[in-house]
This record gives sequence, structure tokens and C-alpha cells, in this order.
Amino acid sequence: MNYFLLLIYLTAGPLIVYRNDRSRDAYRELGSSPQFDCVGRVLRKNDPAGSCVFIGGRYVVSAAHCFMVKDYQPVKFRFGGEVTKGYLATDPHPDEASNYKIELNGRKYRIKKITIHPVYLAHGASGDADIAVLTLAEEVKGLQPAVLNTSFDERNSVATGVGYGGSLLAEGQEEADPGERVRLAGTNVIDSVGGFELNEIPTRLCMDFDHPLYSLPHNTGDTLPQNLEYCTTGGDSGGGIFREVNGKWELLGIHSQIMIDVPLTVKHGYYGSRFYATRISAFYGWIDAVTDDGDQ
Repeated sequence: MNYFLLLIYLTAGPLIVYRNDRSRDAYRELGSSPQFDCVGRVLRKNDPAGSCVFIGGRYVVSAAHCFMVKDYQPVKFRFGGEVTKGYLATDPHPDEASNYKIELNGRKYRIKKITIHPVYLAHGASGDADIAVLTLAEEVKGLQPAVLNTSFDERNSVATGVGYGGSLLAEGQEEADPGERVRLAGTNVIDSVGGFELNEIPTRLCMDFDHPLYSLPHNTGDTLPQNLEYCTTGGDSGGGIFREVNGKWELLGIHSQIMIDVPLTVKHGYYGSRFYATRISAFYGWIDAVTDDGDQ
């Protein structure tokens, strides 16, 4: 059987896709939990550009693709027997840090420096190593940072994904803009770990959006959905995936991409879609090196 698959980066737009048999308010209530105050918004020239996670001091982690831009050159092409003018995107490259701000707990911070993982810069089209460390212009005070996971036992963990944006029913239309964007969160199970290997360590966490009534093609693990089962879409890039261990919350991953099976989506909405996060444990050494570089 042939499938038409789309791999999509999770940039601006609605944030979370939730179960049709659950209320958006339940996802909002979970997202407002104080342990997730470390999750903030990325703003590009005051427009939403993704999410992020505060990890201490002047440092924040997010998805690398949130900070990439392209040049556009005019081109002419023939369509329907006529010559049409258009633009071709070329030369993807990191944007200027001055174009961005981070909003944490209602306060905005300027970004002094954006450090994108070198593997992403070399292989950005594949989405490998989709992670960036942001150095803020000032230290964040009075906010508990996320604890970074350093173990490699994420598979089968029940995880909570958190970020900012609107919302979308799994089988329905995007809800009317509720006004001010708020943190939303849902839960899912990390079904597998794979993808590009860094120092022989797989760097992606994979989850799927289970249907509440039956299994679907491309299910990658247990088909029993969580009470607040969710899937990501646009706006969630750079948001965090957390788990609770012995009463403490730790950051497992950074939201990155979603894989949509188009025929399946036409029939079942977002149910059955798979989504991916950049694995924090695989990049812990790099994050530690970047945040310990003495940049003032």
C-alpha cells in the first residue's frame, strides 16, 4: 500500500490537537500547572514563532527551525501555457537574534545569541538535531528552570507535552481564537526512540495520536490513548515534553515535527499521526558546553 506522507515543522499557528471527546479546558488546566512555568513563547518581531523552555540562568532551549530564514529570488516558470512570475526560496540560514524575544511568565526578554546545533546547520532539510540554545540578554530570576533528563530510558514513558497557541479538534476545525494565547498541555506515551544518531545515540523521540475507539495504521505502540491524549501541530515548535519521576519533573524532549498520512487524515482527522521531539539526553553534553562557555 502506498501512503502519501507529509513531514511538517511545527511553527506558527494552532498548538495542540486534542481528543474530540475531551474539553479544551482540561488541556488548558494541565498546561497552567506551575511546574510548567518554565515553558515560554518565542516571538519574532512580536509575532508568534514557536515555544521554548527555560533551563536556568540566561539560557533557553527551543527548536532550531524556529530561527531559520530563507532568501527569495524572483523566477519565471510556465504554467498552463503562460509564463508566471514567482519566488524561489534559497539559502536557509540562521536569523538575527535581534529579531526575537522570549516571553516567560508574562515577561519578555531580549535574545543576545542563538546557538544552533552544527548538525542541524549541515543537514537542516532532514530535521536532524533540531535544537537551539538561546542566550538571553539578562538572567531570568524568580522562575524555576526545567531539569534536563540525562538518562536513556525514555521509551514507554508517559510524557506531558507543553506549549503555547490555539487548539484543534482531532476531527474538526480550528477553534475560534480564544484571544490571548495560553499554555496548553496534553499527555502521550513515547513509543519509540530513533532517528539520526549522535555519538551512536538516537536523537528522536516518537509518539503517535491514538484513536479513543480503535487502532489505526501507523500506530507505533500501545493503542490505548491517554485521558488527555494529544498531538502537536503548528505553534508547538520548541515546547517541552516532560515526565514526572519520584515527584520531580524533567525535560525529555523539544517538540520538532509531525508526520501526517494524508489519506488517513482525510478519513480520521489527526488520529494516527506521528510526531517527533528532539531528545534532550542525546544533546545534554552539547547543551552543557554551550551554557558553560562563559558568554556574558
